[in-house]
Amino acid sequence: MNSNSFNQEQDKLSVWREDDCIIIQKLNHPKCVSQFIRALFSIHENGYKNISVVFQDVKGVFPNSAVPIAAIIQHYRNLDININLYDQPTILTKVNFNAPLPATANILTNEIDPLSKIWKFQDDVMEHQLASALIKAIRERIQCNPGVLEAFKWCLDEVMGNVFDHSQACEGFAMVQVHPESKRLAVCIADTGIGIYGSLSQSVHKPKSPVDAITMAIKEGITRDKTTNQGNGLWGLLEIIKDNSGSLSITSGSASLLIRNNESKSFSNIPFIDKNHQGTIIDFQIDVSQDIDIKAALGGYQPVNLFLENLENDTGEHCILIKDHTSGSGTRIAGEKIRTSVINIINMGASRIVLDFSEMGLISSSFADEFIGKLVVIYGFYGFQSIFRIKNMNEVSQAILHRSVAQRMMNSIEKK
Repeated sequence: MNSNSFNQEQDKLSVWREDDCIIIQKLNHPKCVSQFIRALFSIHENGYKNISVVFQDVKGVFPNSAVPIAAIIQHYRNLDININLYDQPTILTKVNFNAPLPATANILTNEIDPLSKIWKFQDDVMEHQLASALIKAIRERIQCNPGVLEAFKWCLDEVMGNVFDHSQACEGFAMVQVHPESKRLAVCIADTGIGIYGSLSQSVHKPKSPVDAITMAIKEGITRDKTTNQGNGLWGLLEIIKDNSGSLSITSGSASLLIRNNESKSFSNIPFIDKNHQGTIIDFQIDVSQDIDIKAALGGYQPVNLFLENLENDTGEHCILIKDHTSGSGTRIAGEKIRTSVINIINMGASRIVLDFSEMGLISSSFADEFIGKLVVIYGFYGFQSIFRIKNMNEVSQAILHRSVAQRMMNSIEKK
């Protein structure tokens, strides 16, 4: 290949090799993962022992490329192969690309925002903790239509659980992003285990190829071992995505299946690590502005909403202890987060809510306006009174709240 041809080919790539160095220019598409693996293979074929990764003007990071590449880097490091990153931009440092965060209770508690970060989980406890933290953050970040949060939580639990049930990998990797403008949740979960084909090859199903294996895996009741698993994880995920008109991509070994707008397309000859580490990448997006009928999607099965059950008191009201659901009461940001969370709780099915201000101290006017004032505008004065009951608010905070709500109502009337 002459130099001009090489330069033209390189211009088409987002990831490529130069000697013992992998250049990453973009992390915005699944093709970046294939290009990264090919670059790794080329380095090994040329006899290099150490690998450098250099970044060139990376501006955006998407889960479907960042998570699998981060997982592959960790896999090679676990094999004592040196992979060193250079010129890592701030955007990659923020998502923990070089060192995914362990999803331990301590780290999750101390992390202000678990979204848009790459996490690694190594057992069922870490998986549950991570899923719960992500759902809480989403609940506070963006208003979701009925059924969305419950369905998304079910999908997270099922897909992350598959890492330990089927992949034989020692750890999984996950990242969730919220895209407010498009009203989308984007998630990617990846591992470097034996892959779907490797797992089902150990079962009675005996798929003929990796593409065949993925096609089998999305059918109801297909699993490696019926004594330990029901085989409804990927099937349920697909049904939820179809009900929501979202998108789903499943890549494992040399095959990939893309489902979008209820149409599917398969791909083959995709590069992967090796025969024993074919890996699995689950990449899906959900539209939070579209209702999800999770019971219908799962063929009549209705998952128990433990979060909502834990809020319910003896009289059937759902009690929200404000101090447990907000990081403070002095800013609009804090007020917006808890208001969004409360609306999502209503969309989950709560019809009567108690807002308990015990141990909260004084609230600021901006917090009162952003939280309560805007709820009154959204639901109307009568609607607010029929849905909400406020208790244990001190007299000074009550005065601040009354003034803030009055001003918000007046502004709302003037705009009309």
